[in-house]
Amino acid sequence: MLGLNFDISLVEKASQCLIQMLQLFAQSQLKKREIFFVESHFQYLMSAIKSDRQIIQKRVLKCIYWALIQNEYQIQLGKDKINQLEIQMEQMINSKDRSIAQTSREVYKLLSQQR
Repeated sequence: MLGLNFDISLVEKASQCLIQMLQLFAQSQLKKREIFFVESHFQYLMSAIKSDRQIIQKRVLKCIYWALIQNEYQIQLGKDKINQLEIQMEQMINSKDRSIAQTSREVYKLLSQQR
């Protein structure tokens, strides 16, 4: 049981650090884009978004949203990955948490555009 709590704590800390990095990067005036997601990162994002902790879900949803709206380095997912993510978003759209539901809707719309 200790290992499971450690894993959840680690994922929660990692998601918090990732969001903080993205926020700092977005606020910087640098034009060079060095922080971005690629399809190989997708497995980790999907694993984390399936967490039962809403704070982790919110942070990972923000990361996925950010990856989909980038101009220069927008993540390009294969059809199988898009399908996986759409299924997950369909489930999360019905969340009682308004933030999760709204961000899930936005991510779902962006995924539809990538098809």
